[in-house]
Amino acid sequence: MSEHAAETVPPGLQDKIRRARDLAGRPHSKRCAEPATVAGTLHKHALALGEKPFLIYYDDTHHRRERSWIDFYRRVRITAKMLREAFGVKRGDRVVTAMHNHDQTVLITFAAWHLGLTVVPLNMGEDDKRLAYILAHSGAKVLFVLKEYAERLRPLIAAHGASIRRALCVGDNYASGLYISYEREVSFYKLEQGELEKPPADATPDGEALLVYTSGTTGVPKGV
Repeated sequence: MSEHAAETVPPGLQDKIRRARDLAGRPHSKRCAEPATVAGTLHKHALALGEKPFLIYYDDTHHRRERSWIDFYRRVRITAKMLREAFGVKRGDRVVTAMHNHDQTVLITFAAWHLGLTVVPLNMGEDDKRLAYILAHSGAKVLFVLKEYAERLRPLIAAHGASIRRALCVGDNYASGLYISYEREVSFYKLEQGELEKPPADATPDGEALLVYTSGTTGVPKGV
């Protein structure tokens, strides 16, 4: 549970949530897995599996892209470093993704989890009214948008994205750079020698990972 969420949940309900997370009498505080975060698990496996394939993606033209564990992890660390140092996000903050099933979506999601951020995915099949509500209600500070959705999102961000500090247009070409609009800025974020060997310290096992909004067929979308 994020610090933001904890502020709005009554203490009695917080206790019920903790008890509901117990598994077969095993308290939630006694982890069933080590490492206990997505970020820590990625770190462990990337260093162990190295050049073995992690992600294979086919675009709309059936062009195949493959990323190894270590290459994907390196890009995750660079993106997380940019989010923290350039945009000032911190654990518990929220990041919106206006994207679809895409290798860049996976990269950004893992980078956010690396810092203990909450990812708020937009369903781009929804109408503008619902998207505008989610932008306003989620309180997200950064938005990543695939280039093909950029013009549609621009007026919605201007009118309803008061909390958003930075919107980044994401390019489709994974190999040529992270973000088309920010290639020069991102190029300054290089990893120091040996930085990959340091496990992530920002994420916590109880952190809020995803905030998914329902379709809102009987009213405004509900964050889950």
